[in-house]
Amino acid sequence: MNIVESNIYLYADDAKIYKSVVTDDDANSLQRVVSRITEWCNTWLLKLNIDKCKVVSYSRKEIIDSDYYITEENTDYILQ
Repeated sequence: MNIVESNIYLYADDAKIYKSVVTDDDANSLQRVVSRITEWCNTWLLKLNIDKCKVVSYSRKEIIDSDYYITEENTDYILQ
């Protein structure tokens, strides 16, 4: 089992989470990471700017179509 589920690139007050998504399990793994980061932000009272949160996919092949969510104050925001 791979403990590292994704990579993160930090610069100033921005963060980029990235992972190669080949299967549905990879997409679920990425969602778990997004959820963990959201929980961390909620614990430390760090408000995410939902309007700036985006999903970008690059592929030479078929893209695994998956929706990613950030839950904040009983509201699910779908990342686009």
